[in-house]
Amino acid sequence: MRVVHGWEPVLTGDDADRARTALDAIARALGPAAEGSDPAPAVVGEAPPPADATLADGLGGCALFFAALHEAHPGLGHDRTARRLLDGAIGASGGIADSPSLFSGITGVAWTMQRLASLCDPDALAALDEIDDAMRAALRGTPSPAGFDLIDGLVGIGVLALERMPRPAARETLERLVVWLEALAERTPDGLTWRARPEALHADARASFPAGCHYPGVAHGTAGVVGLLAGLLRAGIAPAGTRDLLDGAVRWLFAQELPGGRALFAHQSDGTTARPPARNAWCTGGPGIALMLSRAGSAAGRPEWQARAVALAVSAMRRPLAESGMRDACLCHGSAGLGLLSSRWYHATGDRRFRDDAVRWFRQTLDQRRPGEGVAGFSAMNAPRQRLEPAAGLLFGAAGIGLALLAATTGRDPAWDRVLLMSDPP
Repeated sequence: MRVVHGWEPVLTGDDADRARTALDAIARALGPAAEGSDPAPAVVGEAPPPADATLADGLGGCALFFAALHEAHPGLGHDRTARRLLDGAIGASGGIADSPSLFSGITGVAWTMQRLASLCDPDALAALDEIDDAMRAALRGTPSPAGFDLIDGLVGIGVLALERMPRPAARETLERLVVWLEALAERTPDGLTWRARPEALHADARASFPAGCHYPGVAHGTAGVVGLLAGLLRAGIAPAGTRDLLDGAVRWLFAQELPGGRALFAHQSDGTTARPPARNAWCTGGPGIALMLSRAGSAAGRPEWQARAVALAVSAMRRPLAESGMRDACLCHGSAGLGLLSSRWYHATGDRRFRDDAVRWFRQTLDQRRPGEGVAGFSAMNAPRQRLEPAAGLLFGAAGIGLALLAATTGRDPAWDRVLLMSDPP
């Protein structure tokens, strides 16, 4: 595949101006959270910024946004805002210290600290060594039933450990993760996969899959494992075992494409019963799955995987909007995430079709902005309540949308998207 050297903004002209207006509004809406107060909303009708520590919904994700804003536009004080938000996340992390979740637990706070190490207090940064030791100790024993996924499980721990490389504790954690993933894998005629346990499912899914189920997608499923294994292979972690797991998992994922050649994948299945095709998104469905398969092909030196992944991505990005399941602008399952994915594909392949896709999805993101509502004009769909609600954080809210828009309008590679497994570890 031909690559685009360096990172290019995909939005220009009026599109870029609209994006910068949205970015200014996001910065105004989220900035007061750095002061540690509960301020009035930036615009009447908007919600105040978050106060919890988490990466997904809270101060951690907002700190990432302001750090990226500082990298793109230095000298405006955004680094100070990022530092205050990061300090707030660290100070509030005691309430999630017992959770190993990457997106709602201490693992995510630790990842943010490592990613923003230059902004982190040295005494606080030293605490990461204790987290390294805790991860290593937790994985030393015999593998036992455990959540494996990116959002809350073993893959998320692996994302932190990759960020902490080449420290010996991080390497040992990653080597043990290969052992655990091998022990938890299910071997099927189609290859290797991992089962989400019943207690991890929502009530309606538990009723359909009382013994648990398989997710093909990135956030909760086998594609997330593939993305992690690609990173492990690049880092030289247990290469023989990692490659075996990757081969089996890639084979299983390719076998999950539904008939018709449209890059459709079931949201959930148990090997026989399957739910309808997943929506087009990073978290689940063809766009995110295709990128993980491409990263796997690159890491393993398997151009045939990469070629098939590109074909999947082309089909996935052309799924009609009415069928895509896209209902808001968020990073996780909305148009901003699809814009960022398309940008990644463009920079990896040089294919102008992906650049056009990125522009289309970012325009869709900006078209959904409603100044005076939500956070900086952006709202997220609350699926159980079937309504749009304010959201400020990384996965579902304004901070994530802002990070994607920065990638669309500047020449700064969005390396923070490693936390979503969209790019390779450092």
